[in-house]
Amino acid sequence: TFGNLKVDLRAALAEGSVALAAETARAVRPLALDYWLDERIEAFVAARRAAQRAVFLAVLAVEYEYQMSSVEREAALGARRISDLRAVLERLRSFVVTGTVSGGHPSDMHAVVSLRDNLLTLADQSSLPPGWHRMSAVQRFRALLLDPRFAAYDGQGRYLGQEIPFRIVPSGTVGLGDPGGIPLLTGLDCAERLWSVGASLVGDGVLRDVDSTRTRIVVRKRNRFFSQWCDPRPDSEFQVRATRPSRNLLADPLGDYVGADAAGGGSAHLNDAAEADAFTSARLQPLVGLTRRDLETMEQVPGASRELAGSGLYGEYTLFLPSEFLASDGRGGIDLGAVDDVLLRLDYVSVAR
Repeated sequence: TFGNLKVDLRAALAEGSVALAAETARAVRPLALDYWLDERIEAFVAARRAAQRAVFLAVLAVEYEYQMSSVEREAALGARRISDLRAVLERLRSFVVTGTVSGGHPSDMHAVVSLRDNLLTLADQSSLPPGWHRMSAVQRFRALLLDPRFAAYDGQGRYLGQEIPFRIVPSGTVGLGDPGGIPLLTGLDCAERLWSVGASLVGDGVLRDVDSTRTRIVVRKRNRFFSQWCDPRPDSEFQVRATRPSRNLLADPLGDYVGADAAGGGSAHLNDAAEADAFTSARLQPLVGLTRRDLETMEQVPGASRELAGSGLYGEYTLFLPSEFLASDGRGGIDLGAVDDVLLRLDYVSVAR
């Protein structure tokens, strides 16, 4: 009898366990079937990747601005927890709070350069011997502005205007040309960053049949640029970088660049090299007749542009004169045959070597 009771009791307990398991299964959904849980996990992983990418970009920005190398790149890319990313940010803050680049403090500077004399170095050749092509610096500059070689056209062959290439380089460092006592050309500074560009058109009767005292020109800068190292480097003389305006740096390359018009911008097949060699435009509204002294003593230049702010100061530029603002038969505008010079005021940040 006692043996039979144990058997009956064991069977009852087994039946109760099965009933309890069935009741639990009805009350708690298996994790494998909980799709909401999967979405929350995916959202967290995406948010963590975005935070990791933002911290990594912050590391690159600090390294570029302060001309340094650090282990924080690896720390940001190797972070597995949010606390790891916070630690990277805290270390960056403790470094940035010093506000120095190789022990020097960045300062706001500005310089006025002549496109004719300082950048294109068009010397006066009016005193050459007989038989030579005699032209003054002004005549050579006007001939260059009107030269068909510098005419710009679109893909359909429509005339867009005149585009004059030039470079801004530390002449004193590379030994090309005379800096002319202009600080940004002497090469005595480092960590140069462009802030704004202003201009003045010099000459009598520059604006023909126009009531306004200002017009529109465009300064274009190649997206690949450079600045000088503050500490001597045996492997390179300049810090070279590039910007790619069409790429959203905060977009996840594993998820946001899908297709040509994906959210986050751009194509999955962006040509980074081609974009680095492309140009970014800054639209200027220059006044006419301002002298070098006027531009140097102004606190702010009217019509200046900050569209190139943040890039390195040195590199390749062009001066683009849109056809819509050029004088022609029946239309007023800039008379290129009356332009003596174009003065550029460059506001920038640099560190003393």
